[in-house]
Amino acid sequence: SSSATPDPGDLIDYNYQEMIPISTIESALSIIGLEGLLPPIYSIMIYDIHFESQGHENTIDTLTGLVAIPKFSTQAFPILSYHHGTTSLDDEAPSITGLGFSNVEILSIGFLSAPSGYITIFPDYEGMGDPNKFHPYHIKDSYTRSVANMLRAVKELSVLLTGEEGFQYNEQVFLLGYSEGGYATLAAQCGLE
Repeated sequence: SSSATPDPGDLIDYNYQEMIPISTIESALSIIGLEGLLPPIYSIMIYDIHFESQGHENTIDTLTGLVAIPKFSTQAFPILSYHHGTTSLDDEAPSITGLGFSNVEILSIGFLSAPSGYITIFPDYEGMGDPNKFHPYHIKDSYTRSVANMLRAVKELSVLLTGEEGFQYNEQVFLLGYSEGGYATLAAQCGLE
């Protein structure tokens, strides 16, 4: 059943970006000098998603993020939430760049984690990816909301995707970040606890 009012974490929509085969992942890892570090086991499916969140002063906000899913529908995988470093450009948000060479940080993490068996999520953070919104840099609760609500939305996505596109998650969640993402990781961990 659905409610008339949106709840934080409700999946609004999702967009299939691409399926990346193991051979392409191996080539990309070689180009960026990470070959052999974590040899890929799975091809991966890439989606960007829009989901509800609770904004400043309890307003409803729409946030975005990128999801990289190991392509193996009968196994339950842990979820890894990666929090990217500081960027001031909306078009550098993970949901916009995808796993491309225009954002080597996201490409590297995505091509090392998801093909190794992690459902990897990349929250854009509040205000990122939309030039009409403000990113509240280093405001603890904003990171907690973006991570917690994206986790809920990805779990909802697992119900909607079926067949060859389907995926399952287990109850393990890992948090990882770099630079601003290091702060986002600590803030999200505190908030999730």
